[in-house]
Amino acid sequence: MYCVLFPNQCSHEVSIIDETKVKVWIIHKGLSQSCLDPKLEPMAQQMSAKAVKAMLRKECKARIAAIPKLIKESQSRRLTQMFLDIPKVQESNSFGIYLSRDDEVDTKVIIQTLLKHRKEIFVPFYKGDTMKMVPLYSWQDYERMPETAWKIKQPEDGETRLDALSLGGIEVLVCPGLAFGQNCSRLGRGKGYYDKYIETCKQKGSYPFMVGLAFNEQVTKGDLALDENDQYLSVVLYPSMHRYELPSGLKEGKTFIERNLFYTFPY
Repeated sequence: MYCVLFPNQCSHEVSIIDETKVKVWIIHKGLSQSCLDPKLEPMAQQMSAKAVKAMLRKECKARIAAIPKLIKESQSRRLTQMFLDIPKVQESNSFGIYLSRDDEVDTKVIIQTLLKHRKEIFVPFYKGDTMKMVPLYSWQDYERMPETAWKIKQPEDGETRLDALSLGGIEVLVCPGLAFGQNCSRLGRGKGYYDKYIETCKQKGSYPFMVGLAFNEQVTKGDLALDENDQYLSVVLYPSMHRYELPSGLKEGKTFIERNLFYTFPY
């Protein structure tokens, strides 16, 4: 259970993006509640993780919508190069990559580059509450894909395409999101597609290197993993970052984190 408070109500700040006009404070149940205004405590106790996330998503969508198109394009180009420069990416052969919408970091050049290098590409296919990663055969295959009602491209024959986990697994998984924590936490759109897929990978003994691609405006110092189903990524890339930090919230010995890797990027 979590509570959300507005500025000056509490000292425990784990807030979403620092520059927001209205900051959100998240207090884990069990911490001292002495800082709460007694009038607010009943409301705080009733705020669930689901309600907190709904508030955060609304704020994140507004922030992303305010980013000019040229800035999004510029940041996407920078992130494309940062991603392709990662040693783990360069040495890997199989990739799961989201097909970007207009309000997400553009992945088209990443996909084109990997296809040119004859890498194996898998893309999401959504049906109901489940997602699988299915093969992308060529750039022409991508161009032929129709858009769903959510403006996401996906293969029309996706139901007949095998999941990556049936074809040897994925070495690198690129995940979308509405917001990302510098500790490699992630806030999705609410369906839990990627959290569930990552959990399925782990259950089957597959531990991909998981990358979040974020506009600067999507990054927070706070921890966005608000319930037990939320998964941490291996690294979050954003244009103004200068080094890769290991997620502090992960337990020792998790094999999907390469603990000896530190990447340095210029500003």
